[in-house]
Amino acid sequence: MSCKRNMILAAGLIMLNANSYAEPPRIPSGAIKFNQQISPAFVKPAPRLNFQADLVILSAGFSNEFCSNACSDQLKNELGVERISPEKCSWQVTVKNIGRANSHTGKVELSYDSLGGAVRLTGNMPAIRVGHSTMVVISLNSSRKQNLYRKLNAPFKTKVDSTNTTVESDEGNNMQSVRMR
Repeated sequence: MSCKRNMILAAGLIMLNANSYAEPPRIPSGAIKFNQQISPAFVKPAPRLNFQADLVILSAGFSNEFCSNACSDQLKNELGVERISPEKCSWQVTVKNIGRANSHTGKVELSYDSLGGAVRLTGNMPAIRVGHSTMVVISLNSSRKQNLYRKLNAPFKTKVDSTNTTVESDEGNNMQSVRMR
């Protein structure tokens, strides 16, 4: 019984069928060598895919309309401040992931100028799946009473992923300023 050798040369690989001998094939001079890698000229490299999260703030503001108490006219006119009522409200931020990957957990930061200086408060943000949003609530309770008197002309600034725990496709869209009255 004679054994036939069938060889197929495809993309630089030599395949033998079940009736083949175990000896290596003889390659004529000038032919492609056994371990040589072939790179066809018509193949383009695959495009780089950007699979990163992108967190944006959809809305930010007080939890209800009774968050700021009317201070006396003297405080408003002379100091330019208004009292925040921490018993009745909190700061709510709606965050959406418009990217192509899930986000990690992180922090959302609220900052504003008060009678006691700059105030920075944070809330915990859960991981957000692609295309989904979540609400982060930041408590306005403060051990320093003067922090509850905000400057009237100063904006409330909200920053999502303030600790940069999530690599994003656009880090420049993580902040929003809100002016109240």
